[in-house]
Amino acid sequence: MTRNLWCGALLVLGLVLGSASATADEQAGARGEQMARLLSEIPRGTPVVMLNMLKFREVAEYPGGGQPVSGREAYARYRAAASKLVAEVGGGPVWSGDAKASIIAPAGEQWDEVFLVRYPSIEKFLQMISSQAYQDVVFHRSAAIADSRLIATVESKK
Repeated sequence: MTRNLWCGALLVLGLVLGSASATADEQAGARGEQMARLLSEIPRGTPVVMLNMLKFREVAEYPGGGQPVSGREAYARYRAAASKLVAEVGGGPVWSGDAKASIIAPAGEQWDEVFLVRYPSIEKFLQMISSQAYQDVVFHRSAAIADSRLIATVESKK
């Protein structure tokens, strides 16, 4: 994977994972740490499954406003386009479900949806999020999500 692709992936990962409460410098530092961890802890060419935990906004927050839609509707717009991009890099859904109750979690923590997506490798994931097609639709995700977690996992050898 080229250096430009890694840099592009880092930028897009920042858009996906950015925190509204953090300063730009804090976000840049956190993104750098997250990317370094991805690169050091996931061997190249190893299949990866992404754990996605989502909390939707009641009303999506699109820049410039527009016709109000729910966070779920905005995310459905993102999902429709992103699922095609995932398939183009050889990935696909593993499991999806509505979160109903947090049993072991910080007080008040609640998610709306949880799902798993498999990619042939971390390189394929980064290739996808760096693509222009992905960058053209990720704004729907940003508008939709109040909070989220994206955790890269690899199969355990245990």
